[in-house]
Amino acid sequence: NELIEVMHQSIEGVALSVPMRGVAVDERLPDAAYQTAWVPVLAQENRAHTLISKWLDDLALRLPLTEAASVYAPGLGEHGAELADDIASFESFVQILWALYRHQDDFHLLEQHYQQIRAGALAIRHSCPELLRSDPYSPLYGRGFSASLVATACLYGSLKTASRISGVVGQLADHELIDNLAQEVRLAFRNRFLTRDGHLAYSDQSTCVAALYHNLLEENERVLAERELIAHVESSNYHCEVVPGVLRAFLPTVTQAGRLDLAYMVLLQTSQPSWLGSVHAGDRLVARQAGRFDIADIGLIEWLVESMAGIQIDQDYSVERNGYRSIRVRPMPPFGQQFLAGSPVQFVDAKLATLHGVFEVSWRILDEAFEVEVVIPPSCQAVVTMPDGLEHTVRSGRHRFVMDFDAGGDGVPTLLERKAG
Repeated sequence: NELIEVMHQSIEGVALSVPMRGVAVDERLPDAAYQTAWVPVLAQENRAHTLISKWLDDLALRLPLTEAASVYAPGLGEHGAELADDIASFESFVQILWALYRHQDDFHLLEQHYQQIRAGALAIRHSCPELLRSDPYSPLYGRGFSASLVATACLYGSLKTASRISGVVGQLADHELIDNLAQEVRLAFRNRFLTRDGHLAYSDQSTCVAALYHNLLEENERVLAERELIAHVESSNYHCEVVPGVLRAFLPTVTQAGRLDLAYMVLLQTSQPSWLGSVHAGDRLVARQAGRFDIADIGLIEWLVESMAGIQIDQDYSVERNGYRSIRVRPMPPFGQQFLAGSPVQFVDAKLATLHGVFEVSWRILDEAFEVEVVIPPSCQAVVTMPDGLEHTVRSGRHRFVMDFDAGGDGVPTLLERKAG
């Protein structure tokens, strides 16, 4: 609870201060790329839409209006170092618009800024002829060879998102064009950063997370990268050491690799660098190193909402199901063979205020069963997925489900919906 409170204080502080060096366009957006870390959280919680829209207008001024234009505005720097940073700004522009559409159902903003999205995506071919981010300027990605790997993975992810936006707004020719460009980036990534035996050419927590999260690996390569990521986490004594650009993807990637136990171990660490360690040290702004505030650390909230609490937006992003009209409730409690020492978290109560109402999820680990209670607002629906994989579709109202740990002595859990109250 203290961690969530600190993160919300950090979000509000950043949203109100809007860090900038000056009032000119190129001076008020020095940290624009960092918006990718905190804007999805604001969008998820249905807040600060006007502020984000203003940031988008400013970012749009820096993007090319034609595909042949350079990605960076002339005069921003003498040595062209800002080129890569402005590619990061394009990536943020795309990801922020997508977050606002997914979480706040803002189709109008997609239409309003679509030409900048299209031009920015197609300009990548002119600004990066090899379709690789070499020596990226932004500190989001780290330094050296690994930074180029991480930044190229993020570029691929942003182009895939841009192609989805093209499909949503009905520009099917652009959808295919941009998706083909993304596939070329994927091929360039694989040729440059993968060895012949399927390993990443440089392996650390950041590179493994970037390649896995953005789906740049084939199945056998994913297995290798997941093993390496787990080994890196274990060798760091269960601490998160990824760069800001992929920090919000760290826990989801570890969870997707089938190691929910590692995700909880990293989350609950109290020695630094860790989120709880800084809270215990008295920090009132979110950080993993005492006194070192980093806005990217706010991205942890997404995992807390989507995995620990289990409130996930529907993967169908069509207009009819978008914007929390439909959700999946899939809590990930810490029990089972991975948690032989017992469950470090016994219960969770969570609420998420959305455009269509407030969703509530509460779960409890009891001696003989796992219980989930959900509240679905009017005109919405949810698919409740229990840890044993059983599902139930529910509509507005309050619903309660119980998964018995040992039903009838056969060890097979059962899913029951019990009347609330």
